[in-house]
Amino acid sequence: MYDLSTYDENIEEYMSKNEISDEPYIFHFPDGNATIARLLVRKMIPNSIAGSTMEDIVTAKADYSQLDLSGQRVNIRLDSTVISAKNTNDGVEVIYVKQGKLYKVSGKKCILACYNGIIPNLCPDLPKKNRKRL
Repeated sequence: MYDLSTYDENIEEYMSKNEISDEPYIFHFPDGNATIARLLVRKMIPNSIAGSTMEDIVTAKADYSQLDLSGQRVNIRLDSTVISAKNTNDGVEVIYVKQGKLYKVSGKKCILACYNGIIPNLCPDLPKKNRKRL
């Protein structure tokens, strides 16, 4: 904070609210929401990105080899395009394309982290009311 008593009485007109407020500084990420995604990945797959703070995530290097290992609770498959996701009795079945080949995997849960307008095409069994909400 600044000691405003040492400045011209009109100085407050030229200062931002953050400069004259008693509120603490709120951290800003230089790469925007990409840092939020990196924090989520680090939480789900701890060995993928070193560190433990909001500050160190900004410069931490990702170890992409850790994202898709068998036996993990969460897998992130890069460079893969999902073409179908269907609910099953045991969870979900996902069909995707990687390097021109089709693959089918199953899991208990699936997160479609994509443009929501495409979801009705990926999930043909999606109830009509849910389609409208997208």
